[in-house]
Amino acid sequence: MEDPRTAQQIAIERLQPAQAEDQLRRALFYCHCLHQYSKRTLELLISRCDSGEFGLQIQEQVPLLSDSQLESSYKLLTCISLHMTGLDNSGETASDWLLEFFSDAASETDELFESPTAMSIIQKHGSWKRDRMIHDVANNVCEILKFSEGNEAFNQQLEQFLVETASYRSELLLFALSQPIEALRRHLDSLDR
Repeated sequence: MEDPRTAQQIAIERLQPAQAEDQLRRALFYCHCLHQYSKRTLELLISRCDSGEFGLQIQEQVPLLSDSQLESSYKLLTCISLHMTGLDNSGETASDWLLEFFSDAASETDELFESPTAMSIIQKHGSWKRDRMIHDVANNVCEILKFSEGNEAFNQQLEQFLVETASYRSELLLFALSQPIEALRRHLDSLDR
């Protein structure tokens, strides 16, 4: 019988870290990189909002955004990105170590930001129906930011981000699992610049 997994899924399964501590460091790295990527993307979209690209109602809302609204939005995008990577790598049929890897990464988001919890995000949005999940997440970010009216173009940009980052998430996962810890540190340092 032919193996239904993709070549990448098979490659990732072979990269199981030898020690639990190493696996945890790699999961934390993965979480932090996805968080930085989500944060930068949302910041770019918000700067486009501030310029009026998505309409006056949204433009007027930008100066009123609070840190908690932004942090909740970053966390939501990060958690769903983690969840989508998990789905892309065999979902619930993935090996125990890989499920633990994603669980550790999701738990780290709770260390970064208090609420909402990673578990509540996954429970609310973690559908197997990818298109529905992506649409729901984009709508939820708009609600958090209070971009309720005239947000269709903004929603589409968020949805596009979640769809188009699949290859980035996949490459980042391979990098996180295959590179020496020092290379991961250097990469994180470069993100902070």
